[in-house]
Amino acid sequence: MEIKRRLLAGRVFRISIYAFLLSFPFFMGCATIAQKDNVLAVVDGTPITESDLAYALNISHRREDLSSAKTLDVSSYMEKLIDDRLIYDEALRMGLDQLPEVRGKMEAYIKRESVMRLHKEEIIQKISLTEDDIINEYKKNYLHFGVIELNSEDEAKAVQEKLVKGDDFSELARAHSKHFSKEKGGEVIYPRSGLVPSLRDALSKLKTDETSDILNNDGKYYLLKLLDNKETDEAFKNVKESIAGALKGQRQGELEESYLKTLREKAAITINEELLGEIDFAGGKEEIDKWINDTSPLAEGNTAVITVGEFVNGVFLMKQGLPKTLEEKKGILDSRIDVKLLDQEALSRHYETKDLKDEAEGYENYLLKKAFINNVIFPQIVLTDDKLQDYYKKNQKRYTIPAVFKLQQIQVKTIEDAEDAMSNLKNGADFLWLAKRKLPPSMNEDTIDMGWVSKNHLPEPLMESIDSMKPGDFSPVFKNNGVYVIVQVLDKIGEKVKDFESVRKEVEKALIDEQYSDLLEKNIMQLRQDAQIIIHDNAVRKLEKKLEK
Repeated sequence: MEIKRRLLAGRVFRISIYAFLLSFPFFMGCATIAQKDNVLAVVDGTPITESDLAYALNISHRREDLSSAKTLDVSSYMEKLIDDRLIYDEALRMGLDQLPEVRGKMEAYIKRESVMRLHKEEIIQKISLTEDDIINEYKKNYLHFGVIELNSEDEAKAVQEKLVKGDDFSELARAHSKHFSKEKGGEVIYPRSGLVPSLRDALSKLKTDETSDILNNDGKYYLLKLLDNKETDEAFKNVKESIAGALKGQRQGELEESYLKTLREKAAITINEELLGEIDFAGGKEEIDKWINDTSPLAEGNTAVITVGEFVNGVFLMKQGLPKTLEEKKGILDSRIDVKLLDQEALSRHYETKDLKDEAEGYENYLLKKAFINNVIFPQIVLTDDKLQDYYKKNQKRYTIPAVFKLQQIQVKTIEDAEDAMSNLKNGADFLWLAKRKLPPSMNEDTIDMGWVSKNHLPEPLMESIDSMKPGDFSPVFKNNGVYVIVQVLDKIGEKVKDFESVRKEVEKALIDEQYSDLLEKNIMQLRQDAQIIIHDNAVRKLEKKLEK
């Protein structure tokens, strides 16, 4: 149980940090910078700076910084930032920042980001690793050896005889081994713990440059040769980075476990094991509801308290197998305690008032804009059958299946051959016969039959004339993909408008998008009329010139 608890505790930092990582989209907002910055505009007294522009561009849209945005229309983009600023301010005026969904997401965001900063301060920045550490780890826990893998004992004996006669191990590996390392002469480096016991034991008995007897493991036969384990080996350079990564991960786990232990000791946590034992996850709905609503302390200390309800609800949120024994419940509760202690410690450092301040403001702006859209714009959208039918009729081209044509083609290399083919066709030559006769040697006869082709997928020169062509007609000569082509229509199916009911969902989405855009623009225009907006044209032009360099 202690081992299991330590394994859980060692990962709690990462669980706490990444549990909600994917639930937060990249966001856009004006993260106003307190330091001296190039002010591009002022909206009702709030400055929009060059840093705001870079922040919004980098986080939300182009995912790049201003230094690489040489074609960016700064003036146009400034208008978007001004519009967003007006929406943020209006949402605040309406009190949308106090909506439970906004407050809840902000609290979760600050908690997550605070834990990440705590992890960086207390763990990541305290991991130290030297060159000697990596070399010592290599010498102590890694084995450098050659391997020849064979499918049968007879093959293994034949190779072993060649080794006894003095043949080179590496050359034999290249010639006979079935192992993935054969191209490198069988040379590999493995951590001792990564080897099966029989191979690890055999290597431990060898001296440098000694070769093992034939080893049988799971139906495969092996010959091993122990190689030097010096840091000057080329093989070491190939695994140095992975060894460093493994060491860092190990030390990170040790620091995490140690830090969590310190937090638990500081909090002086006590667990009500009797109450924990009484919780039965196999009970009926009525009993489970009783536990979920139970506010009795299950674990408590100087700062942290976990109630029965919090614990039971957390177990169901895990969506894993429900614990049955007291030991299983203890393991989950220990993990919850560690998460709670981490959250409390991270929040007590108030990162949201320090380096997290601008990012938190940016995320809140994103939430405010979303709340404004959900509470002001979307309720004004109206969908009725009449509106949907009207939109469908006005935009029937969107819901039209284009005409399709069954085609065959003559392809030739030169315009002279094309004109000759056209002359033959006009004199009554059979199109298919002529297509085969004129086909260049480098082309396959399969290319003559084009099958059924949508008008949208026809070459541009053919699109201009295809509608007027009837089955049996052939096109003028045109050039396509480096060859001259004449196309004959064998059959055609005209364009068809899709039935309204079959595209109803598409029409609904299109009408929602159209109304959304119109309503958003209308609201922004109203906000602009009531706002005081000052654009610093000189600063904007200065930034545009800087980007052009």
